[in-house]
Amino acid sequence: MSEPQSASEQPDDPYVVSFELILAAGTAKSKAMEAVELAREGRLNAARQALARADDDFRQAHDIQFALLQREAGREHVDVDIVLVHANDHLTMALMAKENAEILIELYSRIHALEARLPSTTVSSPPPTTPADQTTATDTNTNTPHKYEGELK
Repeated sequence: MSEPQSASEQPDDPYVVSFELILAAGTAKSKAMEAVELAREGRLNAARQALARADDDFRQAHDIQFALLQREAGREHVDVDIVLVHANDHLTMALMAKENAEILIELYSRIHALEARLPSTTVSSPPPTTPADQTTATDTNTNTPHKYEGELK
């Protein structure tokens, strides 16, 4: 990602500004989601590093948005079109992804720490379900007890 631009260096083309914001926010969101996946895999240090790398992109997106706000505050009208609204939606979603990633990394950290304390035989995936396990209350065979029979009465 390139260095953030000051308000005076911002391009005048509103589409360029909007798409730079979309790019920075989208990249930040992708890195936050990558961090969650790394944490899920148990690669917690790598997850934290990915989230830290996302901060540069978040800063760039924030700087773009802040420059627009400065221009408007300085009584220089900023045209708000659907592309700029879309860009701000991207930034909002990216910020939510970052907040969720921080929470999920912490939760995965706790999960992996707890799993490490368990005997290795108890940490396994559940067995796959078989068609016999998937009996429902809509079965037509009245001789077979229904899985949800007690709940239907």
